[in-house]
Amino acid sequence: MITEILTYAPLDPSMTGPALEALKEAQGIKDAVAGNHYEGYVDNYEWLDVFIRKYRDRPELIRGALLIQIDKYYARYGKKDSCIQEANKALWYAAYLAAWEAAGCVPITAKEVPAILERQNHDFFKK
Repeated sequence: MITEILTYAPLDPSMTGPALEALKEAQGIKDAVAGNHYEGYVDNYEWLDVFIRKYRDRPELIRGALLIQIDKYYARYGKKDSCIQEANKALWYAAYLAAWEAAGCVPITAKEVPAILERQNHDFFKK
């Protein structure tokens, strides 16, 4: 499932060395990509959820805004944050776009994205 990309194992206290450092980096990337820093922007909605509702009658604007976010993270790939973090951020916006399109371009929430994609069988990472 697409959300598995942003899901990392919890830190194991017995881990040491490069494995521990890699896991810590992965957890930091997860927090940067799918952290709670946008939650509660207005009521229980994230900023993007509010934007989608504000411009619900302008799907071309919503589509463009999401495509700009995807392009932004690819354009700065590895220049600001790690390549993995930038790719995951672009993927997050691509997943939101795919879910919004699959839902018929009606307002959705970020928390609904995994379920919407699963219903649409967008499980392109499984074989």
